[in-house]
Parts: sequence; structure tokens; C-alpha cells
Amino acid sequence: AAIEQLATIAGEGVNYLNLSEESARMVADYRDEALKLSAFGAVLILLVLAVALRDLRLTVRVVSPAVAAVLGSAAILSLVGQQLSLFHIAALLLVMGIGIDYALFIARTPANDPRFAATAGSLLLCNLSTLLVFGLLATSNLPVLFAIGMTVAIGTLLSLAFSAMMVRATREGI
Repeated sequence: AAIEQLATIAGEGVNYLNLSEESARMVADYRDEALKLSAFGAVLILLVLAVALRDLRLTVRVVSPAVAAVLGSAAILSLVGQQLSLFHIAALLLVMGIGIDYALFIARTPANDPRFAATAGSLLLCNLSTLLVFGLLATSNLPVLFAIGMTVAIGTLLSLAFSAMMVRATREGI
């Protein structure tokens, strides 16, 4: 406060810059911008999927597990005391992409198709390798790597679980 007052008294040519406040404001602005762009990207992904799949019900079935995984990941991170940062948001975009990929593979191979077992096995292997890599990142002492690793590890596990639920719901005609 004394330095700020001194800068005011000194007049022109002297500026006071509180680095702590300014950096906090910049990070908040970047986070807000990242959230806006993420929402725009999610809408764009939804539109591209709707056009490519040409079936609104199938589009909803493909997007639902990914959205549930993103929301579930954010909720779990909040429950364990993680404040969402720019790195979490970027990792949640990756979770969205992975979740859509899993759901697309499952939606494109009906459960009664003989190739479904191979598809499910491939997705499980992919999920395990992703969990291994991002789980290792989650053990890092560096906050950036920890945030990305933890977010993607949780999200990919939830993506596979919610995609598997989609198969069960499809079998039961839900």
C-alpha cells in the first residue's frame, strides 16, 4: 500500500504495477477465454458429428458418454480439492475427444456383431495404455503434469465405463 501511495505522489512517469493482482487477472481472463472457446469447440464437434452420422439419436448416443465423462471428471477433481485450471480444461478437451472415439467405435459395432469382441478388446487395450501413460503423469510433482495426468486418467476411465453402459442400454432397447 505504501508503494502504491508513493507512486501516486510521485506523479507522471511513475507507475505502480501489482504483479500478483495482474497475473491473477490475466490467468482468470485466459481461463474465461478458454472456457468460451471450449464451449464453441464442443458445439462445433456436435454439429460435425450430427452431419457425419446423419442420425440425431445416434449422435446423442455417441456424445452422451463423452459429456458424462467430462462432467464426471470435473466433479471428481472438485471433490478431491483440485481447482480447475487452464491445464485441466485442456485435458478435459482431450477427454471429450477420447470419449467420443470410444463411443463411436462401440456405436458402429453392434453388440451382436461377431467383431464386437475384437472392438471391445481393442478399446480396453487402448484405455489401459492411456491410463498407464497419464497415470504416470499424475504422479509428477510438477503441477502442470499432475493436472493433465490426473484429469485424463480419470476421464478416460469414465469414458470407457460410460461407453460400456451405452452398449448395455442399446441391448436393452433403452
